[in-house]
This record gives sequence, structure tokens and C-alpha cells, in this order.
Amino acid sequence: MKNLITLLTALLLLSCGNKNNSPQPPKGEDIDTVIPPPPKPIDSVPVVDPIIPPPPPVEDTIAPNPPDPPRGNNYTLSLNYYKIEQGRVTDAQALKNRFGLEQAIQDAKSVGIDTFKIGKVDIYFDVSTVTSKTNPNFYPSVEGINIPSDFNLVMGDDTYLRVQPNNSAKYSLLVFDETRNSYVSGGHLIGERLEHTPSGKGSDEWGHLMNIIGGQNITIDNVEAKHGNGDGLVIQANEFPWVANYLSSKGILILNSRFIENRRQGISITSTEGTIIDGCHFSETGKDLPGSNGTNPQFAIDVEPYRERDKVTGEVHEYEKVSNVIIRNCTEVGSKRGGFIFKAGDNILIENNTLESGLVIDHVTNTIARNNTLINNDPNNNRLGIGLGSTSEFSRNNSAIDNVIQGYSQGIRVGGEGSKVEGNKISDFNRGIVIKNAINAEVYDNHTASERPTSIALFAHSTYAENVRIYANYFRGGRSAAQFTTINRNGQTGKISVLDNTFDNTQAVTFDRVNNAEFLQNSVLGAITVRMTDGLSLIENEVLSTSYGIQLREGNGLITIKDNKIPNAWGCVDVKEQPEELVEEGNCPPGN
Repeated sequence: MKNLITLLTALLLLSCGNKNNSPQPPKGEDIDTVIPPPPKPIDSVPVVDPIIPPPPPVEDTIAPNPPDPPRGNNYTLSLNYYKIEQGRVTDAQALKNRFGLEQAIQDAKSVGIDTFKIGKVDIYFDVSTVTSKTNPNFYPSVEGINIPSDFNLVMGDDTYLRVQPNNSAKYSLLVFDETRNSYVSGGHLIGERLEHTPSGKGSDEWGHLMNIIGGQNITIDNVEAKHGNGDGLVIQANEFPWVANYLSSKGILILNSRFIENRRQGISITSTEGTIIDGCHFSETGKDLPGSNGTNPQFAIDVEPYRERDKVTGEVHEYEKVSNVIIRNCTEVGSKRGGFIFKAGDNILIENNTLESGLVIDHVTNTIARNNTLINNDPNNNRLGIGLGSTSEFSRNNSAIDNVIQGYSQGIRVGGEGSKVEGNKISDFNRGIVIKNAINAEVYDNHTASERPTSIALFAHSTYAENVRIYANYFRGGRSAAQFTTINRNGQTGKISVLDNTFDNTQAVTFDRVNNAEFLQNSVLGAITVRMTDGLSLIENEVLSTSYGIQLREGNGLITIKDNKIPNAWGCVDVKEQPEELVEEGNCPPGN
């Protein structure tokens, strides 16, 4: 018996190719060096499925009786032994392939092997068929290939694990169901998007290639996830937060992986207390392909925990929660609707990424986007570079810092409460920085310039802007450096303050139907025009216009114009129609 046990602990290999092509994670006690926990967090929807019955017991499924574990020293796993066939196979054989590989992994785990290698293979797996004889519901952990805890799955460059074409709304190829301390590297995970037959029961958007459900300390490194009928990867909890055994995914590392032409999303995060995505590439997410149109939301990364407001009490119920997420050093091209979107969550850092399709920071708190490069190469695509903040009470303390933004219809749209926009370089736009429903916001030290004939560098229109400070920026637009129209018209008492900026355009800076604003110590190449505005102070500006300097048109209330330098204009302060109250002193060269 001791000899038999010794034989059973031999290294289990699934190898049909060069064994030296794959990385070599350590085994045994050194496994934790392969799966490091993420660094300490920065202090940081998809629709929830209806609650369904618990999955059936294992003995209730139609899996065949497993073979005995292999025996012998230096054992190399035989595909034939586990009845695994490569290449295109029948549905029945694809199901046997799934049972076979999962049994091989379980056998390896049962005899203490922690590193399972797969070499040159090309295998189709049925991971969509409901195998229960009594429960018709689909469960990823029952029908997918499960990765156990304390386990390394190492695949090579010539490892292809494919989903068998099907007509199911849901599938998951690799599943980490409450898995702990496991590592998956290399290989290609290929979905059946191009051969999927519609189920006729909806959008069929739940066909995922990897599914982490309440996983803890999971590393996915250098894996390709392509053509999922839903997502390349989903990170979620095992339950709702109020359930006793609730377990949010935590300590998730997604490294150097590629997410290619997945139908719905590259990565969806609906529940986590700590995830890092580093050095990954996202291509053509949600793009329509021959015979397979994309389906919403169609973002490379979508962070979207589901929550809803009680229609009676107004209380917000959080079905899922996200916090402490870092996305860095990633690239994104060709997403159908957008690059990265954050619909809810707290303490998120987005840095050093290169994006083509834009970045939306929406109903989130304490989120920073810094040192990212966003370049839109399609002038016909009216994309938003960075959307920062929203009108939600959940949109607070978000920042866009030191980003390069080029070629978008809008460079940065600023909203929410406590937003900060600092040090960004924005070029080639229709609208550079747009103020849209912002409270206690700061916009400073940005360089915003476009030569498009219709471009406006600073634009605030049909909005409120309460205690918004815009200072020490450079603004240049082909049409205008700045326009302020219809601001704070619904009883807002806060003020928009524009201080110490350079407005580099000969067209006038305009204030039209604006309440509660101050324009102080700015340098303006053109003139300033004011109409139907109340509570505006124009003080200590340098106005370099060669026509009129400051012009007051019809419908104005209280206007204060003091100590402005207007050296070149033929008219210093041109009053076309007298305002209700005008304070005017110390303007033009006399007195300056």
C-alpha cells in the first residue's frame, strides 16, 4: 500500500508538446510565491439573475463513472485514458471531454499534485449542457471545468481549450467557485461566438470563458480569452451581501492577458473587495462579426455592481459591491461602445493605460484616472474621452489627472461632487472641457487646444455649477475659447469661478443666461459678451480685443466690471442695454 501511495503522488502531466515552453510555477510550500496577494488597496449591470434553487448534488448529474486514478512514476497523462478526443467532435464526446479533463484535475488534486500542465492540445468541451436529471437550472460550477484551491494550471502557447458550439444562453469554460490560492497561466480559451445558435430565449449574453465566483487570491496570467458569446472573464460574489455565507471575490490578479472579440464584455466586475488588472490587452469588444452581432454593454472592462432604489422608501439596495480595484498598464482598441466604464464602486485607480474608446467614471466614489493616454483615431466617431462624475449621490471625489486626450468629440466632461481635473493635455476636439452638473469641483492646470473650426475649449451649457473653480488653464478653440450658457438658472446659490486662465481665441468669451459667476484675472485674446445674466463679476482681467472689450447686451441683472485692462479696444465697456444694476470702475488704460 505504501508503494501504491508513493506512485500516486507522481507528477501528473498532460503533455503533447514541448514541456519547456511554459512557465514553471513552484510547487508545494512555494506555491504562495506564484500567487502573491495584491498590494494593499489604495485605501481606496449586468442584470442580476433571479434567485434559483441550489445546484444538484454531484451524484445527480449524468457524469460517467470516473476511471481509477493513473498509477506509476513520472506519469504522463494519457488523453485516451480519460477519453478525451482532440479536434471537432460530437456533442456527446465534447461532454466526455469536459468530464475527462475535470476528472484528471480532481485526480491530480487528490494525490497532492499542485501543478497541472497542459501542452499541445486542441480540445472542444461541452460546458453548457445541464447535466442534472432533476434540476433544469444551469450552474457554472456544475457544468464548467472547475479549478480547485491551492492549484496551478499551466498551459502552453499551443494549448487550445474551446467551447463546443451550442444554443445555450449560458456557459462558463473555466470556473473558480470559492476557489482559493490558485494560478492559471498561458493557453488560449476560445468561445463559440462565431458558431453559436440563438436559444430564442433572449440575448444569450452569458457565455463566459472564465468565471470567478467568490474566489480568493486567484491569479490569471498570460491567458487569451477570445470569442466568448458573453464575456472573457466575470468576477463576482457567490451570494448577495446579506446572505450568511456571502463571499466577495478578493485578491484577484489578472496579468498580461488578452481579451479578443468577446461578444459582450472583455471583463465584467460585479463584486470584489480587491482586484488588479495589469498589462492586459482588449481588442474589438462587442464588435459585430459575421453572423454574430455584439450585445450591450460592449465595453472592454465594465465595473457594474447591481443596485436599485426602493420605489416606496427610496432606500438603495446593494445586491453587489465593488471596492479596491486597480487597472493599469493595459491597452484597448476597437470596443463597440467604450473602453472602460465604472457604473458603481469605491476606491478605484485607473493609471498608465492606453485607450482608444474612452473612459467613463460614473456613479462611483474616490476614483482616480491618471497618466492615461486616450487617442481616438476615427474623426467620425463622436466619442467621449473621459466622463468624470454624474448627478448621482454616489458620484463623489473623483479625479482625472495628467491624462493625454486626443481626437474626441468631448475631451473631459466634469460632473458629480468634488471632482478634480488637473494637468490634462486635451487636443483635437469639438468640446475640450465640458462642465455638466458639478458641485465643489476644481479644474486647473490643464492645456486644452483644438483647431477644429467648430471647437470650443471650455463649454458649460444647460447645467448647474455650484462652487466650481476653473483656474490656471490654457484654453484655445477654433470657434471659441469659452462659452457659458444657461447656468444655475434653477435657484442654485453656488458660484462658478473662472480665475487666472488664458483664453487664446479672437472670438468673444460669452456669458449667456448665467447666474452667480465670477471671471477674475484672466487673459482674454478676444472680447467678453454678456446677456441675460445676473450676479456676474468681471474683475482684473486683461482683455486684448481690438473691437469692443466688454459688451453688455439685453436682459442683464447685477453686473460688476472693475479694474479690467482693455488696452486695444475701440470700445472699453460697450453697454448696448443698461442692466438692472451696474457697478463699473477702473477699467481700460485710465486708472490701470
